[in-house]
Amino acid sequence: MHQNNQTIRFFNPTAELAIANGLISYQPNSLLKRFESDLAYLPYVLSSNEDLILVDKYENFEHVDLLKSCGFKTPGQILQTDFFKYPPRVVDKNNNFIPWCWAPNIEHKLTKFGYLERTNVRSIESKWTNQRYFYSRAFALDVLNKIKPELDPKITIDNNDSPQIVNSIESVKELLERYKALVLKAPWSSSGRGLIVLKKALLPENIIQRINSILKEQTYLMAEPLLNKKMDFAIQFEAKNESITFAGESYFETDSVGQYQKNYINTYPDKVEQEVILFWESIKNDIINKLTKTLIDKKLYLQHQGFFGVDMLIFTKGDQLKIQPCLEINLRQNMGIVTKKIIDTIHPEAKGTFNIFFEPKLSYETFIDHAFKKPTMADDKLIKGLIPLTSHREKKFGAYIELH
Repeated sequence: MHQNNQTIRFFNPTAELAIANGLISYQPNSLLKRFESDLAYLPYVLSSNEDLILVDKYENFEHVDLLKSCGFKTPGQILQTDFFKYPPRVVDKNNNFIPWCWAPNIEHKLTKFGYLERTNVRSIESKWTNQRYFYSRAFALDVLNKIKPELDPKITIDNNDSPQIVNSIESVKELLERYKALVLKAPWSSSGRGLIVLKKALLPENIIQRINSILKEQTYLMAEPLLNKKMDFAIQFEAKNESITFAGESYFETDSVGQYQKNYINTYPDKVEQEVILFWESIKNDIINKLTKTLIDKKLYLQHQGFFGVDMLIFTKGDQLKIQPCLEINLRQNMGIVTKKIIDTIHPEAKGTFNIFFEPKLSYETFIDHAFKKPTMADDKLIKGLIPLTSHREKKFGAYIELH
C-alpha cells in the first residue's frame, strides 16, 4: 500500500558527470544511459520492504523471487515507467527521494514536477556551481593535505607523490618527464571512468585530444605518479544531522585502467599479501579516527547527508609500505555500501564477490545463463552460489554475487 512518506530510490550513476556539466539539461551518452537503465533495480539492495524503486521501463523480474528465497528484502513496489516523463499519481511531494547521487539535472526534474520546492533553473545551476567542489578530486586533495601532517610521515604518502592539479598539456608533459609514469584523473568522474594512465614519454594525438577535452569541460585534471599499488579499498561513512560516523570497510578491485570491477565479500582481495593486511590492521583505527575528525571539521555534513565512501590505496615505495588515505571522496551511494548491505543479508561465513558485469562482446543474459550456480542455504541464509542481483534478460550490464 502506498504511504505518503514512502522512500523512493533510483539509480543515476552518471551524477558526477552531470555535476561537472552543471546544466539541468545534462544527458549521459547512450552507453552510460544503458548502464543506468540496465542496473536501475540495484538500489533495492539498500531498501526496506516499504520502499519504491524506479526503473525506466517494463522488464522481466524473474530474479526477484530467487532473491527473496535467498533472504533478500524486496521493495514495497517497483515502478516501471519513465518516471521523469510520466510522473505517476502514486508519488507526491511528501515522498522522500533518495537518488544514487544528487545532481543538478535530478534536482531540476524533481522540482519541475513539484516533488521539491519550486525554484528557477538559474538558482539550481548557481547552487551546484558552488556545491560541486565538494564532489571533486580537488576537495579530496584538500582533505588529504589536512590529514597528512597528523599522520606518521613514514607510513603516509609524501608531498612528492601526492596528487597535483594541472591545467595544460605542457604541465602534463613536465610531470610525465619527471615521474616516467602518470595517472591523470578528471575532477568529476566515477567508477574509474575519466582516468588516463600514461607510461610512455610521448603523448599520442588521441590522448592529447582526450586531455584537452577534459580540460575544456572541467578546467583541470588531477595528476598523480603511478604508484606501486598493493591494495585498493574504501572506508564507508554516514553523515547524519551534524555527525559523521564510520560505517565499515570495503575492499574492491579495478582493471588495468582503473575501472571498477568488484567488491570482496567477507574477505580481503585474493592477491593481497599478508604483510599488507597486517600493515593496514595496525594503522586503520588511527586513520579512520583522524579522517572522521577532518571531515567533521570541514563540515561535510552540510553538503551531504547519508552514506558516502573515501577511497584509499596502500602502495610500496622502496621497501616501505605506505598509505594514500584520501584518494577520492564519493558523496553518494556506492558499490561498497551495496556490498555492506549484502554482507548483512547473507550467511556470516559466506565469502566471495559482488560484481558489475560488462563485456562488449557478451550479453549479461548469456553470461548468467551459462554461469548461474544454484544457491545453497545454511541457517536460512545464502552461503554459496552465483546469482543475479539485477534482471538479466536482454541486458548488456548487470550486477551479481558469487559466493564459494
